[in-house]
Amino acid sequence: MKAHTTRRLVAWILTLPFSVAGAQEPTSHTVALFPSASDASRQGFARVINHSAQDGEIRIAAVDDSGYGPEPVTLAIRGSQTAHFNSDDLEYGNELKGLSGGVGSGQGDWRLALTSDLDLEVLAYIRTDGGFLTAMHDVVPATGNRHHVAIFNPGSNDRQVSRLRIVNPGEDQAAVTIAGVDSVGAMPGKDVGATIPAGAARTFTAQELESSGLGDGTAKWRLTVDSDRPVIVQSLLESPNANLTNLSTTVDTRRVPLFLAASSPLGQGFVQIRNRSAGGGEMTVRAFDDAGVAREPVTLTIGGGETRFFNSDDLEQGNPDKEGLSVGIGAGEGDWRLEFASTLDIEVLAYVRTEDGFLTAIHDTASGTGYYARLPTFNPGSNPNQVSRLRLVNHGTATADVRIQGIDDDGKWSRNVRASIPAGAALGFSAQQLESGDEGLAGALGDGAGKWQLIVRADQPVTAMSLMESRARHLTSLSTVPFDRSDRAFDHSQAFAKLPVLYNLGDSESLWERTWYRSNYHHAKYAGYDYLLRKHGHHLPSGRGLTILQAESAHTPEDLGSVLHLFDYETHERHARLVAELLTELANYYALYSSYTTYSHQLDNFHAADTADLREFIGDAKNVERYPLTSYDDVAIAPAKLLNVSNTNGGSSGQLVRQFDKLIEENDMVACTAMSSLSSGNWTTSGMSYNSIVVDQFYANPSNYDGAKINDHGSPRDKPDISARSSAGTATSYSAPQVCSAAAVLLERAKVDPRLANAYNSVAVKSILMAGATRFDYKISVGWSDASPAEPLFYDGGWERTSDTRPLSRKYGAGALNVLAAYDILDAGEFDTGDPVGSGSGARRRLLLSLQCR
Repeated sequence: MKAHTTRRLVAWILTLPFSVAGAQEPTSHTVALFPSASDASRQGFARVINHSAQDGEIRIAAVDDSGYGPEPVTLAIRGSQTAHFNSDDLEYGNELKGLSGGVGSGQGDWRLALTSDLDLEVLAYIRTDGGFLTAMHDVVPATGNRHHVAIFNPGSNDRQVSRLRIVNPGEDQAAVTIAGVDSVGAMPGKDVGATIPAGAARTFTAQELESSGLGDGTAKWRLTVDSDRPVIVQSLLESPNANLTNLSTTVDTRRVPLFLAASSPLGQGFVQIRNRSAGGGEMTVRAFDDAGVAREPVTLTIGGGETRFFNSDDLEQGNPDKEGLSVGIGAGEGDWRLEFASTLDIEVLAYVRTEDGFLTAIHDTASGTGYYARLPTFNPGSNPNQVSRLRLVNHGTATADVRIQGIDDDGKWSRNVRASIPAGAALGFSAQQLESGDEGLAGALGDGAGKWQLIVRADQPVTAMSLMESRARHLTSLSTVPFDRSDRAFDHSQAFAKLPVLYNLGDSESLWERTWYRSNYHHAKYAGYDYLLRKHGHHLPSGRGLTILQAESAHTPEDLGSVLHLFDYETHERHARLVAELLTELANYYALYSSYTTYSHQLDNFHAADTADLREFIGDAKNVERYPLTSYDDVAIAPAKLLNVSNTNGGSSGQLVRQFDKLIEENDMVACTAMSSLSSGNWTTSGMSYNSIVVDQFYANPSNYDGAKINDHGSPRDKPDISARSSAGTATSYSAPQVCSAAAVLLERAKVDPRLANAYNSVAVKSILMAGATRFDYKISVGWSDASPAEPLFYDGGWERTSDTRPLSRKYGAGALNVLAAYDILDAGEFDTGDPVGSGSGARRRLLLSLQCR
């Protein structure tokens, strides 16, 4: 066995500036358009999701189109709850919905500012008498103070009237300039200037803009809105039956996930392709039907700065008037998805157009990656007037195994539903099918409270869409999230919240009887799982390509050997079940009471070995270079990269420790093992291992029984390596899988990112987790001593580090698990230090921020 350096450089890494900031500051969320209650045809509808675990209040400030703002009202909301209110509730109040009062009537429509220190997601919609629903939280994208409107009907279209809404949320008037480019890339008129008073909103129709200077263009407009101060811009389209749709969004993709078939009763697919290049050229369009059958590519030409359009009839039946589409591709099975390719800089946007010409944007898809996505709004199956449908598109060449889970308005998670999407194909499921089960689905969501959020996970990249069909058979996409959720500017200094109150416990006090941490768990964000998601969105690892092995007690259920995902894991044995749930994110148990669970939920394989203790698991000295080949019921175990050991009973010996360390090293496994939390002196193998990450829990063990101090090598051994807490219980059994899940995040990222390939090993992962652990506010420390009035991160105030000969705490190891900080360390990657100063050798040295912590 190779020699291991003893935590070298840890004393240095522990001084890295992962400081602790104060509690989260209140955040304001803006709704740019919320109709007045006096609007006879339309009603504003707000959906407010509380992603925090704690209850709280939301301050709602309403400002009408003239800039008048009545006294704000307050909305009470429970932890993890989703609250709703409409235009009537806003103006007249509704105590049943938690609204403290009403704002009264205003002039024109409203914009809203919802402010709270809770982690909120504010979604806004407009609902018509006919049941049509459209998202109003989407706004025109901007670069600085320049806003780009992608599509705007001409003034000659008096049935589908485009409206440009500009909101000035500031305290000074805003001067705006509106420029228009038509579909052939021409600017037939001049710019239009306008002034928006402070706090006010103004709406301009296409006819008003054209008569004010834009002139008469060819086909549709693209607009540019420049302002001398920040404004909010929306591109709206109104039909004669009072339907209003939001056409503000654009997407940065050349894929169209849904293009209706020419025979569809829901309308017609309609695509707009804009050439942002100065020169013209060609582009190819490939069409795939819902069965995954591809048609021969179609080649189209497009001029410099030009915008082209085609619809479902053009694609399937051909159109001699549209170059490149003189011959159609014919009908397919179901609807289509399209893929565009060109050397030109093109923008592709997709819509559904009804028989009367009304447009709804259909290019928006769920936020996240192809492996993990969340849809914020999905109607229940009990609503027959507004039918929600989930569309899943598999762009890949292999079948995608998809798992769908719902979160209802009470914050409760549903059961899982599984579906298989063939390569290249697309499937759709209604809310009723998902809730009750149907052909092609394994399992059912069941009945939830109110509306759903849907979580979609897949082992192959898929695109997810939340579609809604009204009674009039209008189709709209409700897949988007507000801009502040999708592109949040994250302040790293706010990543960690310090416990605001510290208690000094007497020797006779038992932390088991204390309730502070449970009643104030929203302050305990050391793990950083929720902040990791907020910072990096859904572009995160999820355990793909990894196999985890759970070494459990003899109570491990017999069916575990065939388990590929924990969702088939059935047992009433609490310990094994809870550990496994924490390892594989079975949604009932939340990481550190945070609003998000751990991420190792897509593990390729999950196995458990039947071990009363590690003696059985590691075998004898002649057979320790591998773990068992079979599980409890003799099912073959795949090679594992992760090992979790949460059963710590049975004592130990130097021989067992050496065998266990060799097992970990020979297999390069990241082993997360629990210290004993049962009694003093219970020095278990898992709690003494050099090569594993030994985990303690620090809030239910005020005496903090010593871990292993002496082994038969005759030298002291300081453990634990890291601390963590879990909502599943006050024991190290449930802290270890928290760390194991964090390790899965790092391992998968290192595995799939070539830049980080050198971190795909147990040494690097252990080092990074220890380096990222939350410790102490060193800005008010002196040397190795904690200087008064510093506030330590742990309840008893004992960091215990008094010299560089003992850089780790004997109680807490490197500190509390912080997966956000660890992920950011990994994300920084390897750095080229360049030539050593004065060396003249030209040799290049690479520095991997992976410290030898063993």
